[in-house]
Amino acid sequence: MVEVVMITSCVFIIMVQQKLLKFEDSETELYFVNISIPLALIFLSCACQVGFTGVTQCAYQDERIFPFKKKATAVNAIVLVSKFFSIGVSFVNEMAEPIPIAVIIILSVLAMIISLAFPYQDDLDKMTADLKEAQHRYKKELLAE
Repeated sequence: MVEVVMITSCVFIIMVQQKLLKFEDSETELYFVNISIPLALIFLSCACQVGFTGVTQCAYQDERIFPFKKKATAVNAIVLVSKFFSIGVSFVNEMAEPIPIAVIIILSVLAMIISLAFPYQDDLDKMTADLKEAQHRYKKELLAE
């Protein structure tokens, strides 16, 4: 849902910037731009914050993302990589008008596709049961020798 809000806000901003949404009266259009762009940016900013909080919570609570023993290391490695990529944000921001918003749309769609690749909880439970069974068999084989 957060990604949908982000993408919708970005598409709206692009439509206003490219004057696909315009009015006959220039004064009305100026009011529209002065009110709608900040509102869209507020929605976009809130969606980014909610998304970040949700991803962080999932990283710590959901076993499908990181194994329990390596969660802290994995999450901190991701934070380090995100800090590294934040250097490039200023360069993207300086590009021509629709490009920065288009980059946000592309990254949001990519995040949605990646999230679809996560296994469901039932699949995780089956993988965990199979792993425990394999470990149990391995221990029996070691004791038999």
